[in-house]
Amino acid sequence: MAYSTQLKIAALASLIAAGTAHAQSSVTLFGMIDTGITYFSNQSGHSNVIEDGYVNAPSMIGFTGREDLGGGNRAIFRLTQSFQSTNGKAMASGSAFGMESFVGLESDRYGTLTLGRQNDFMVEMLQYTGIVGPIYGYHPGDYDRITGEQLNNSVKYDSPEIAGVQGGAIYSFGSTSGNATNTGRAFGLKLKYHNGPFAIGAAMTDINGTTINPAGIGLAYAFGTSTASTASSGIELRNLTTSAIGAAYQMGPARFVASYSYVHFIALDGAKDRLQTGDVGVMYDIRPDLNVAADYGYSVGLGGRWHVYNAMINYFLSKRTTVYLDADFEHVTGAGQVAQLLYASPSSNSDQLALRVGISHKF
Repeated sequence: MAYSTQLKIAALASLIAAGTAHAQSSVTLFGMIDTGITYFSNQSGHSNVIEDGYVNAPSMIGFTGREDLGGGNRAIFRLTQSFQSTNGKAMASGSAFGMESFVGLESDRYGTLTLGRQNDFMVEMLQYTGIVGPIYGYHPGDYDRITGEQLNNSVKYDSPEIAGVQGGAIYSFGSTSGNATNTGRAFGLKLKYHNGPFAIGAAMTDINGTTINPAGIGLAYAFGTSTASTASSGIELRNLTTSAIGAAYQMGPARFVASYSYVHFIALDGAKDRLQTGDVGVMYDIRPDLNVAADYGYSVGLGGRWHVYNAMINYFLSKRTTVYLDADFEHVTGAGQVAQLLYASPSSNSDQLALRVGISHKF
């Protein structure tokens, strides 16, 4: 009897799987792996050479799929996990799909509605910033969320593009589970316009209940007080609001970009601070398989001042594989501040240089 029941269950599972495979229009496995060797001029008073990944691009693996529902409508999903290529460890510990995990409906006429763990709109500002190359040269602390930050329990709407204009809105109900960036509610908006060689965009995200760690970006002071006592725990915020605007112009083989971001912080005790960053940059295609890029960014706020210079050469071995050389230099001038490129160990003085050679492969 038990054997017969097992056969029935197996047959039913096969039928369900067959029906699902027939209904699903497509499922795609995709990903990227980045790794390289980086030289740091100063980390705790000494030069250092390391192998590290997830630097020039996020190492990740994922699945995306869509089912054609007819009439220009589709059901869609996306599951993505990031990992450290040097040891295979998941970047979002404890999460099967820590980068993205959402499902929804997509319509040519009405736009796209998705639910789950999703990036807010700040990551879309990358196309307008002058940031080039490894994550070391991104904005201090990534407090403006431009590298790509997620919101749990979120509902997101992207409008269709009409006459070059496209917008969107996202709302998160908050989350106290692991890898949450907001324990309270969060919402965001975006609006962008594209016409020929010119593009402009703006985005914002407002979050209740998050934590920052100014001591982890080389700051001795934040909110007017020493960061020494909060170096291990960070500073809990009542609210963080980030917004950015940027523009890009394509002129032949050259792309010119400029952006400005503003972050406003309110600590639990009501103390307030802010961080502002401006970027200008240019990317130039020397030939189809070779390009160069350079950027300068200036940030001020939270008691610190940052000057960051980035330069990069990309050589495309194929459409999927790129080898690159990169240089990132940071000089800081805030009181008691030391240089600390993003996600790097701190320098012992006001300067830090990172030189990197690496390879990225998409699949």
